[in-house]
Formats: sequence, structure tokens, C-alpha cells
Amino acid sequence: MPNNPGSLYQRLFNFIEVEKPTYPLLFYRTGLALICIGKFAVLYHNFLIFYGQYGLIQWSISKVNAYPYAPHIGDYSIFLGRFFNISFDDAAMLVMKIFFCSSLCLFFGLFTRLSTFLCFMLHLAFINTGSGIIYGVEVFTQLALFYALFFPLNTTYSADMVLGLSKYKKESVGAGIAIRLVQFQMCLVYLSSGIEKCLGIQWLNGEAIWRTMMMPIFKHYDFSWMADYPYIPLIIGLSVLIVEIGYVVFMWMKNVRVWWLGMIIALHLGIGIFMGMWFFALVMVFLSVFAFGDDVIKDTGLNT
Repeated sequence: MPNNPGSLYQRLFNFIEVEKPTYPLLFYRTGLALICIGKFAVLYHNFLIFYGQYGLIQWSISKVNAYPYAPHIGDYSIFLGRFFNISFDDAAMLVMKIFFCSSLCLFFGLFTRLSTFLCFMLHLAFINTGSGIIYGVEVFTQLALFYALFFPLNTTYSADMVLGLSKYKKESVGAGIAIRLVQFQMCLVYLSSGIEKCLGIQWLNGEAIWRTMMMPIFKHYDFSWMADYPYIPLIIGLSVLIVEIGYVVFMWMKNVRVWWLGMIIALHLGIGIFMGMWFFALVMVFLSVFAFGDDVIKDTGLNT
């Protein structure tokens, strides 16, 4: 350990402010846009049931539960409805279509800053309006959109480059900082999740896996046979703890992180297959691949 505190600070600064290839930003921009477009496709035909004026949670109720001045579908819809002289439900559908168009622009990198801002604000309005029906996928999607506000997403293969609004960069410090930020975030997420699971007994004895597989909302397959083999949920539960807590260590180790990334992908694919939480699984895989995918590619020599 260096005796000079300034040297330690410089090492930390050099570790964070590192020049990285920009192609992961292309993956981030298009992947995030596809997640938003996918949510549009899933919600479109039932949008008013979940987010309409008289949906499952009426605007008057969700507005009271939201923070003051927080974006809300009702506020946007009332403004657009009065401006275009249309019903509030039609205005709410217009908000959803604006979200889709913004996501499409984000995918192609067209007016990237503006489209990212619109996606961020509209998605935040969805969260505030449907606070009673959101879960982890909305939180991580919103987090990814927040990061996208500051990432130089239009510097690699974007329509903004064609229009002369941005310049192509093969490598940049901005890309390096973006990747480092998501790396730190994902390490914190998995470490805190693993530690929290260890504080109780259910993940240590396999009961958490058993209860999850038996819950009607997640019961896509019959796993009642596991009652005769209690060591199976025990092994699965302990494996989840090892993978999550080990993430913060082994994802930084050369030639080991490729296996750990594979286990993280397998973990979330399992969540998608057996619990039906595909959007959550895809968002988590997307963030981990962006964070450490370039390092894994370098470890395996696929970039040569």
C-alpha cells in the first residue's frame, strides 16, 4: 500500500478514468431501447387497465401516493388532452406512443439526448402512476435510463453522427467511466442482495427456493416433487448466495469472470424460465454484460 495518500488517490482516479472502446455503448443504447420497446409491446393493448384514468389504480389515488411534482401519467394526459381537445384516455395512449417513438429514436441514436430524456421522464411517470404494480424490472430500467442521460451514447454508430450532431470515437474516457460506473453499481447490487439473503435462514436451508416454486404467481411448472428431495432447493439456494456474493470478487479476476458472468446469466435465465420474470432477467443480464462483457471478450481473445 503506498505511503503517499496522493498516490492512492491517483491510482483510484486512474482506475475510474480509463479509456475504453465505445462499442459497449452501442450495446447499451440499443439494448436499453429494446427493453423499452418490449415494455411498450407488452403493455400497449392493456395500457389503460394499468395506467388509465380509471385503471387498477386511479390517477387520483396514485397521484396522492407520489412525491410532489413527480412525473405522472395523469398530468401529462390532462395537458395533452386539453391541448389537442381529446379524451384523457386517448391522451394517455398518446403518452405511450410518445414513449415508443422516443425508444425508437434512442435505438437508432437519433437526437439521442432528447430521446433519452423523454424515455427517462415518461418511464418515471409510469412508475409513479403504477407504484402498486411495479417490481425490480422497473427500478433497474429506470436506473439504466438515468445513467443513459450522462453516457455518450451518440458517439458510436448513431444517426446523430450521420446528421453531424456527434463525432465517432473508437475509444473514449467517457465510455470507460460509464462502464466503471455500472460495474460498481452491479457489484453493490449483488453484494447487498446476497448479504440480505444471508441474514435470514430461508436461503440457507432452501426454504426460499421451495416457497418460491410453490407460490401460485410463479408456479409455471410442478415442483412439488422437490418435497422428496430437500437437498435440491438447499443446493440451489446456497448456489445463488455464492454467485451473488462472489460477484463482487470474481468479476474482477481475469479468466475467472467469464465463468462468473456465465453463472449470472444462467441464474437470471432460470428466473425467466421458472418464474416467468423475463423482463427482470433480461435487464439484469443486459447490465452485467455491458459492465463486464468487454473484459470477458478480452480474456477469451475474441477481440483479436
